[in-house]
Amino acid sequence: MNVGNIEEQVELIRQVAKLYDELTDVTSKMNNCFALQTMFYMIAWIFNTIHGVFTFYRLVYCEPPGYEYLAYLGLVWLIYYALYLSAIVVVSGLLKQEGKATATLIHKAINLHWNPKVIDKLRTFSQQLGHRQPIVTCGLFPFDWSLFYSSIGLCVTYLAIMIQLDAATNTTQNTTMLIL
Repeated sequence: MNVGNIEEQVELIRQVAKLYDELTDVTSKMNNCFALQTMFYMIAWIFNTIHGVFTFYRLVYCEPPGYEYLAYLGLVWLIYYALYLSAIVVVSGLLKQEGKATATLIHKAINLHWNPKVIDKLRTFSQQLGHRQPIVTCGLFPFDWSLFYSSIGLCVTYLAIMIQLDAATNTTQNTTMLIL
C-alpha cells in the first residue's frame, strides 16, 4: 500500500498501534480466562507422564497380570495431554516470535524514515511494543518452550528415581526369596 501523505502515514501507524494494543488485550483476557485450566493441564500432564511411563516400565519388566490396560491407558492420557500442551506452547512461541518480528520491523522503519512526525509515532509504537508484549502466561510463569523442556526434565528425573527405587526393591525381594 502506497501512502503518500504524511498525515495518512501517521494515521496508519496510529491505527496499527491501536490494533496491536487490542490484540494484546485479547491475549491478556485469554490468559485471565484460561490460564488456571492450562496450569492444571500442565500439572496433570506431569503426573500422567510420570505415572504412565512408570506403569509401562513395570509392564515391560515385571509383567504383572491384568496390568496391561492400565499401562496403555496411562500412555493414551500422556499423549492426549502432551498434544494439548504442545499446541499451547507452539501458539505461545509463535505469538512471542511475531511480537519480536514486529518490533524489529518498527525499528527498521524508524531508521529508514525521514519525517519527524512519522518517526515520533513509530517511536511511540516501539515503546508500546517494548512495554506490552503479547505472551501466554498464567501469572506465575509463561507457557513457552523453556517451561515445556523443564517439565520434561522434571519427569525424566522423577522417573529415574522411581525406576532406581523399584529396581532396588525388586532386587531386595528376589534375594530374600532366594534366601528363604
